[in-house]
Amino acid sequence: MKFISNIKVSKKLLLLFVPGIVALLALLALFIFQTNSISKQTKKAYYDEAFVSTAKILNADRDYYQAALAEKELVLSPNIDATLKKALIADYKKNIEEDMEVRITGAVDNVKGNTELYSEFKESSTGKTLETLYADFTKHLASWKNSFDVNTLTGNINTHLAAFDDARADINAMTQLFEEYAEYKSTAITED
Repeated sequence: MKFISNIKVSKKLLLLFVPGIVALLALLALFIFQTNSISKQTKKAYYDEAFVSTAKILNADRDYYQAALAEKELVLSPNIDATLKKALIADYKKNIEEDMEVRITGAVDNVKGNTELYSEFKESSTGKTLETLYADFTKHLASWKNSFDVNTLTGNINTHLAAFDDARADINAMTQLFEEYAEYKSTAITED
């Protein structure tokens, strides 16, 4: 104790404040680290996974609808000229094969690295994971494409229409799953 009593008052005050300042700096560093971590988690959950994938799926849904409109015009106008028919068939194929399938696959591939989102998190109304919804969608899309031939306008129209509705339901469920996952992650980040 004699050592402390021999120290000048200014140094005693310094000894009192330095630990507090060091603790404040450590807390500030921890706060900065935590803020950066939350920012990265938020960007990944909201933008990289939910927004990008949802945008791709919504665009795919639009392409699917446009393909159905081209198909409908082909069916309802069997006597159209060959040039218009060729253009409608090309539009149909482009919307299905090049745009829609690429977008849906891209949306799913975008999140395959996140096993929680891809194969564990379940959409509330269907109880299905993204992995299951994507498999169902692929099956329904194949059924839709194979049940009716736009070139010859032949096929099973009842199967075709049912498969269209099923594939659209899968697209809607995937969109809903992404929205629910974003809310789930938001709650988890807030709790952190």
